[in-house]
Amino acid sequence: MGEFIVMAVAALLLVPVTALVLSIVALVRLGRLEKRLAALRGGVAENVPAPAGTPPPPPPPPPTPRPAPEPAAPRPAVPPPPPRAPRPPLIHWENFTAVKLMSWIGGFTLFLGAVFFAKYSIDNGWLTPVMRVGAGFVLGAVAVLLGLKLHGRYDVTGQTLAAAGAASLYAVCFSAHALYGFLGPIETFGFLTLVTVLSFLLAARMNSRYIAVLALLGGFLVPPLVSTGVDRPLGLFGYITLLNVGLWALVARKGWGFLWFLAAGGTALVMAGWWNKFPGLANVNVAAGVCLWFTAFFAAAQFRLEKLGKDDRWTGHAAGALPLFALLMAGALLGRFGRDLPSTAFPMAALFGADAATAFLALRRPAGHRYYTAAGILLFLILFSWTENNLTAATLPAALAAYLLVGGMHGALALVFERRGAPKGSRWVSQLFPAALLLPLTAGLLSDLTVSVFVWPVLFGLNLIALGVAVATGFFAVALAALVLTFFSIYTWIPRLSAGGLAELLVVVGAMGLVFAGAGLWWARRSARAQLPATESPRGWPAESRFLFPALAGALPHILLATAAGRLRPADPSALFGVTALVSALLLGIAGFAGQSVAAVALVALGGAGFVQYAWQVAAFAPPAIWPTLAWTTAFALGFLLVPFLGGARFSRNRFVWMSAALSGPVHFFLYHHAFSAVDPAGRWGLLPAAWAAVSLIALVGAFRRLPGDFPHRQSLLALFGAVALFFITLIFPLQFDKEWLTLAWALEGVALLWLYRRIPHPGLKTWAFGLVAVAFARLALNPAIFDYHPRVGARFFNWYLYAYGATALCAFLAARLWPAAPSPGRWERRAPGLLAALGTGLLFLLLNIEIADFFSEGAALTFNLRGSLAQDLAYTLGWGLFGLGLIVTGLVRRLKTAQWSGLALLGVTIGKLYLHDVWRLTTLFRSAAFAGLAVMLILGSFLFQHYQARAKEASRE
Repeated sequence: MGEFIVMAVAALLLVPVTALVLSIVALVRLGRLEKRLAALRGGVAENVPAPAGTPPPPPPPPPTPRPAPEPAAPRPAVPPPPPRAPRPPLIHWENFTAVKLMSWIGGFTLFLGAVFFAKYSIDNGWLTPVMRVGAGFVLGAVAVLLGLKLHGRYDVTGQTLAAAGAASLYAVCFSAHALYGFLGPIETFGFLTLVTVLSFLLAARMNSRYIAVLALLGGFLVPPLVSTGVDRPLGLFGYITLLNVGLWALVARKGWGFLWFLAAGGTALVMAGWWNKFPGLANVNVAAGVCLWFTAFFAAAQFRLEKLGKDDRWTGHAAGALPLFALLMAGALLGRFGRDLPSTAFPMAALFGADAATAFLALRRPAGHRYYTAAGILLFLILFSWTENNLTAATLPAALAAYLLVGGMHGALALVFERRGAPKGSRWVSQLFPAALLLPLTAGLLSDLTVSVFVWPVLFGLNLIALGVAVATGFFAVALAALVLTFFSIYTWIPRLSAGGLAELLVVVGAMGLVFAGAGLWWARRSARAQLPATESPRGWPAESRFLFPALAGALPHILLATAAGRLRPADPSALFGVTALVSALLLGIAGFAGQSVAAVALVALGGAGFVQYAWQVAAFAPPAIWPTLAWTTAFALGFLLVPFLGGARFSRNRFVWMSAALSGPVHFFLYHHAFSAVDPAGRWGLLPAAWAAVSLIALVGAFRRLPGDFPHRQSLLALFGAVALFFITLIFPLQFDKEWLTLAWALEGVALLWLYRRIPHPGLKTWAFGLVAVAFARLALNPAIFDYHPRVGARFFNWYLYAYGATALCAFLAARLWPAAPSPGRWERRAPGLLAALGTGLLFLLLNIEIADFFSEGAALTFNLRGSLAQDLAYTLGWGLFGLGLIVTGLVRRLKTAQWSGLALLGVTIGKLYLHDVWRLTTLFRSAAFAGLAVMLILGSFLFQHYQARAKEASRE
């Protein structure tokens, strides 16, 4: 009570002090204006002509003569500009301050004083309810009538009294209904309607923005000033609606758009104040309904103002700002009560209605796009936060409906905005929104609730919308985002599945494959029909998308299937492999109906199918499932192999389809071998590569006949088929046997590839051949574990070292012999024969030392000892010397400088070993024999050098 008295006294003191200060300012400004007016009058008097009879003024003195300036080119005479009249000020501050502002402050103060006095009298029981209501009506009516009486002669005062009277009538009507119950809903509605009409008729009749603003402020201040703490939302917001109707009518008549913006702000403040005072779960639907109602109300009002031609930037701001406030309020409702809501239908409807209102505004006005962009971002954040934290099984249907509805609306708007050339912000929001909604949907999949079967139709519905938007607008990022987010959604859902959920997962992954691979197939055929070059794509998509999108559309479902195989481990893989076959077939269809820039997805299909099969075999294969496994592996292998042979012309001229057919054997062979090895780990499976070698040779013959003669990749593909056939042939030995046979198989395959190169001259064959021989050499020369392959036996010289090292060395020499001479060989191609021969020579030298070590070793292990017995030392020395001599002879015969110098170097090492180590362990007789033998080898070597040098000179003379 004391605070109220202090406030009232302060208000009463503030009004006259303010009026006095403003009056002094007005008087000072008025004095300055009079001085300026006197100065202007004096200037005008100087220009008035003198009356008759007045003597003329004396003539001015003659000017001082100046030298004549040089003649210049004549310039056209330019008349001087007329003097500019001073611009009047936009606001006449003296008149505004002394007359209008003081009157307005007085009127508003009178209204506040009346309200506070009424409330004080009510609190102290001075007046009965009937007296209060009657006095309020009388005072309000008197103020209005007096204002009308003074209008015309004293406009400002009349407007002030009329506005105060109208605001008083609002308060009285509302109090009669909400406080005392004198008026029922119908009567209150009627009285408030009359007061609203009266208030804005007064503003329209007096043409006063001030009356309208005061009526607006008074109308919006009535609820908080006379509130009794009882929640009556229907009466409150019905009253706000009537108030807005009156404001709209005035704006529609006078075009005062700022008034409508203030109405939107007042409506938002009343909504926020009501919710702050009466929060609770019971009022959630009421609050959502209020948000939806006023969003629709302001959108319809804006539409009607546009039809009447009374809209401006202020009305547009009102129509855009209120939906943003409704979005915030509805999002706060969802976030605060979360899982306690029995149904989210009303808050979701409020969210969707606010978003639709901003979209409607963006379609009508260019300035509305900023509100549409802000609303789209805000809506996405609200949905994502609510889904992640508060989604329940009860609210899931409403959430799914909201996702699909909002995604469909934004997808349709994306097409409209693209056609109209809307700003980038609006276009990006509308284009990305359907795909972005997959994120909150993923958050729902990660929650604890049981995933409904209706989630997946919504997920793929959003995907279809996003793909349609991407194709129609050329925004490739939308399609890519939809694909990646769908993969992420399903991938994060897999760990929550039990073994019984495999069927549902396979249906979902199969649908994903159909949607995205089908979209890729449609898009690839469209590209093919358009006959675009490899560097272009239809509808503005980047050129990389021609391969990237179909490849990802095939690879990601295969990854999901492999993950499901590893986690769920089904005993029978038929359903899993069936979906894999479906996705792979779709990718092969894309490869067949697209150009070469997209056809590489055939390799993606092959790799994905092999990956899924391998993942299942590692995780869940058991011997009882051997026959279904072999049946499916055979179906996959033959399916990829037969596509280019049984397909049409599109497949017969497709390089990557042929490559997948050729590589199908190696990919699936290891799956066969893994399955058989799991059944019988000790088995010998040399027949497996033999069977595949036969199939590969038949495929090679078929490729000779099927591949067109003018196909530019014919030789490469034939080389690939031949290499695969040779791979299986050489694989027979290491699988039927083991250990060193694998090394020997690689060396043999290298020689076979060089032999195949003579029939199919493809450069890749030479490269692979060299690599295989080099790997075989490294396995024998740099692998210490090779000596543990077999225990040492008593056989001397004719043991496994002989065929392993000797056969591999022979393969290296044959590879050097078969190495073809290219028309313009590169540096490594010129050196490749010599390098291959050097590898073979190195293996022979190793074989020599191994055999010597084996001869002198004892026990089951091979031991190297360069300081062993005297016989062992001499054996090494003799062997090295003979090997060096053989290198020299070979170099002289074949005219190979490298072999000659290598032999001489080895002889030098041998001589050093003999002189520095061996001879000092011999007796005199044997020492003489050793020197004699060394001398014979040296003399023989010298003779051979001289002999071949002489022959070379004679040949050069001839």
